[in-house]
Amino acid sequence: MKLIKFLSCTTFIFGSSFVMANNSASEFTPYFSIETGLVGSSLNEFKLDGFNVESEDLPLKLAVSYQFTSQWSVKVGATSSIIGSSDAKHRIGENADYFLTAARYEAALFSIEGGYTILFNESWQLDFNAGVITGKEKNEISICPTANPSFRIGPSCYSGNATSTSSNKSTETSFIFGTSVMYNFSDNWGIKLGYNFSGYREGLTQKELLVQYRF
Repeated sequence: MKLIKFLSCTTFIFGSSFVMANNSASEFTPYFSIETGLVGSSLNEFKLDGFNVESEDLPLKLAVSYQFTSQWSVKVGATSSIIGSSDAKHRIGENADYFLTAARYEAALFSIEGGYTILFNESWQLDFNAGVITGKEKNEISICPTANPSFRIGPSCYSGNATSTSSNKSTETSFIFGTSVMYNFSDNWGIKLGYNFSGYREGLTQKELLVQYRF
């Protein structure tokens, strides 16, 4: 009788522990999410085709994530083009007209990152991310006539009113890492404030304000 009671008690405890473990493991369900919003992008000055390029822009970002555990996720993102431009006046010969040479730089950014999440409670969480970022770049150089050597009134120098235009395309890849804090105001919706740094070109920083939908 004692042996039967012992076995029954052991079976009950083991069975209870197994059920608790299963319940604990089943509390989290993997899900996808979509994020979109504005990104304050600041690109440090760097030289491209003899021109110094620097950009402060506010492009749109779209990202898709897969949260496969309560802590770990993977994300693929795309940011619409950040744009930078610079120009310089010059004169060909003493009696020649002045010309304006302008450089226009565009880069559409794509990234893939791994993420780690710390949950504070049902509403607040802290995320860390790291991965690689690639820029599909286009650089266009235009030469336009300008009547006044001191100042210029009218449209900017671009390919539509240039005497000559040349362009080239390139790809640049670097690391990216960052952190963000998110407030979940429902089971499916959250709002995120984040900061990213990358070694892209001479340094790219991004301040993000994104809305997330989980499904």
